[in-house]
Amino acid sequence: MTGQVGADGAGAIKAGSLVDVNTGGTLNSGQAVTGAYAAPATSGRTVLTLTPINPVGYAAYVVNPNEVYLLGIQPGQLAAGVLLRQF
Repeated sequence: MTGQVGADGAGAIKAGSLVDVNTGGTLNSGQAVTGAYAAPATSGRTVLTLTPINPVGYAAYVVNPNEVYLLGIQPGQLAAGVLLRQF
């Protein structure tokens, strides 16, 4: 999955767009996405939920103001990635 999201700094992913290749090999582009996140704990860990079609949950680890590592927490799925600040 790749795309971009806009966070409001108060816990909401207000707008975004994703490109997803599902397990059947179908390319689904331009999926609108919204979501939510919480302020990180002192360890830097928080939970990020994105809702393109079905809610997708990630453990998010804030490295610095420009980089966040993601680890999927959906049962039966393997997902890992990174969020990078662009603007």
